[in-house]
Amino acid sequence: MKKHNAGFNDLNPSEVRLLEQLRHSPEMMERVQSLLDITRHAEGPLKTADEVEELLIQAMRRLGNTSMHQWATQAEARVSHELKGQDSTVRSRKKRTLKWWCVFGLVSVRERIWRSQARSYIRPLPHRLGVTPRGRSRRLERVLTDFGCEHSFARAAESVLEHYGFAIGSSAVRTATLAHAQRARAKLQEQYAQPFRVLPAVGEEHVIAEADGTMICTVVPGPRKGKRPREWKEMRLVAAQAQDSATTVYGATFGSVAETGQRWGHCTRQAGWGLNSRIHAVGDGADWIRLQTREVFGAQATFLCDFFHVNIWSPSQPRKRRRRCATGIAT
Repeated sequence: MKKHNAGFNDLNPSEVRLLEQLRHSPEMMERVQSLLDITRHAEGPLKTADEVEELLIQAMRRLGNTSMHQWATQAEARVSHELKGQDSTVRSRKKRTLKWWCVFGLVSVRERIWRSQARSYIRPLPHRLGVTPRGRSRRLERVLTDFGCEHSFARAAESVLEHYGFAIGSSAVRTATLAHAQRARAKLQEQYAQPFRVLPAVGEEHVIAEADGTMICTVVPGPRKGKRPREWKEMRLVAAQAQDSATTVYGATFGSVAETGQRWGHCTRQAGWGLNSRIHAVGDGADWIRLQTREVFGAQATFLCDFFHVNIWSPSQPRKRRRRCATGIAT
């Protein structure tokens, strides 16, 4: 039986085109070769699955960064060609390095700055690529915001290094998180400015709404001398969910009881509150929750004190325990 040795004559057109593209991109060929080398285990000690996974993650990160760089380089050449086609008077003025951050790390590309008879400074590449010099991609902004919301900004920067393989300053995490928080706040304020009692004729048959409060230690922002003063504030939390639904709508505020009730109404409306709905409000028995149930939902709602608080406030409980519950130290 004759052995068949595959050669270039056996390649189909798509394979030939792929090889030609890799030949013109040595860095990409090196990255692809590194991926293939990782999957081979014919020689040397057999690697564990965890070791191979870590090697593949690192190789994919390098491949992603190289791909972004190659794409940006080709985009710069295309933008320059289109610019010269649109205006024959443009001339290259100087070169600069355009840099921005993405989930694959820092991407940099050499770009040409142009001038023409009408304008002395033309820099089209950042706008065409949709990036900001020294800025961050949309995906990275989301990553920084997700980590920054859950942990301290310094810990969030460590998480970026752990999960994405490059270092970024905690100030960048802070800037991204606060910027998105301000946009979210503006969007919520616009939503809360609308009346929540404009209800559809038909909504969910039953909606469960809950409210509670918790004390949070806050600090004053800005420069300080010595220890930063702390202040305990009550944050009021609200939630609503249609019966048999897996989606819950939440709201929270440091504001007044009336503002809390307004947000409670908006959450319940988003959860499916309609003119035909029955609202089942649940709380710990605090007067403001019971009163806001009546104020916000009217005759459509019934209030239920949860079993835990009914139990601890029961006359059958020892007097000492009820006194401790009133001071908030019961567990």
